[in-house]
Amino acid sequence: GSSSALKHRLDAGAVLRRASSIPGCKSVPIPNSPLICSFLVGLDQASRESRDPEKLARISVFTDTGTISIGRVLQGNIRQVFRRNVTSLDTVEEILRDPPQLARIDDKMVSSKHPPRSPMAQLELVDVGYTILTGEREKLSQHVSALEQLQRDRKANQEAKAAATAAALSSPAVA
Repeated sequence: GSSSALKHRLDAGAVLRRASSIPGCKSVPIPNSPLICSFLVGLDQASRESRDPEKLARISVFTDTGTISIGRVLQGNIRQVFRRNVTSLDTVEEILRDPPQLARIDDKMVSSKHPPRSPMAQLELVDVGYTILTGEREKLSQHVSALEQLQRDRKANQEAKAAATAAALSSPAVA
């Protein structure tokens, strides 16, 4: 094996092997991305007759960071949630077997066609909006932090390799 300074949180081969035993879970190969394992799950529940896209989930496991992306169709839109720093194959399997459901917000609560009339209904609408935006901000902040850490790790790994190469080039050959 190589002595890489960047340690992967999950082994891609182990993730693929674990997923292969799950009913309704199909691997979706991503060319030139050996560190990403992607799956379509729920194929056993979304029968050919119903073809309900809300029963399906697209799950991507980023084995280097341990981030898992769960994408679902909700009310005709694709939505994603993330789990970060996953290091357990059991957790990966749990998510593949039973992907998290997304929060469904009643259209009547946020419809702009019929604005709430009472001050209490307006306050409730503001509260719902604030809660949604706060959750989104937290998810995005965590995702940016994870990407920044990955970038720092990769830079440190490149610098270590460059220093090792420079040291090897500058040291006298041993006869």
